[in-house]
Amino acid sequence: MPIALKEYKTLAEFYISGGNRDILYPPPLHLEKLTNIKELSLWSFCNLEKLEPMPHIETLNIVIKKPYDDVQIISNIFPNLKRMEIWGSHLKSGELPPEIGNFKNLEHLELVSCGLTNLPSEFKKLKNLKFLRMGGLAMKIFPEVLCELGQLEELTRIIHWGFGNYSGVFTVIFQKSENFMSYPQKRPWIGQNRQNYFNSGRTIGP
Repeated sequence: MPIALKEYKTLAEFYISGGNRDILYPPPLHLEKLTNIKELSLWSFCNLEKLEPMPHIETLNIVIKKPYDDVQIISNIFPNLKRMEIWGSHLKSGELPPEIGNFKNLEHLELVSCGLTNLPSEFKKLKNLKFLRMGGLAMKIFPEVLCELGQLEELTRIIHWGFGNYSGVFTVIFQKSENFMSYPQKRPWIGQNRQNYFNSGRTIGP
């Protein structure tokens, strides 16, 4: 990639995608030198081990194959993320490493189809996390660690459902409000409601 691109001061977003989903593609040379870029998308599938540290990136959208290993690498390459979307391309299994707690500045996180069945205890270290969206995950129990995120303002759970010839997507959203404590039913993880929220006859995912 031409190093001269770093002279484009208005270049704030960069999108990269591979042509073959079975082969890891190497990142472009000098990508880390484009310090004006704030949002980076790495779609199916980048060789993360070839990346240089990019502390200037604030938003990362990425498709990964191995959530545990890949998030470990991501935490070292992108230490200052404020927003991150992790897609797993319909993975059947996966887990997040303890390093997920290293994203101290993270405010917005989306976890989609990356095989997760629970969240690690280190999730509680995400003290700035305000928005969490989960979809396509085979979670059958409520991740108790979310109860320790008092600053969380919005939790979205995407449920895919199908019956006969009908199918669709149902979205459950919790949003914090001034009357929040007056209406505990609006916060599905208070008391027994938090388990009912996840054990309502459906699991997250297709």
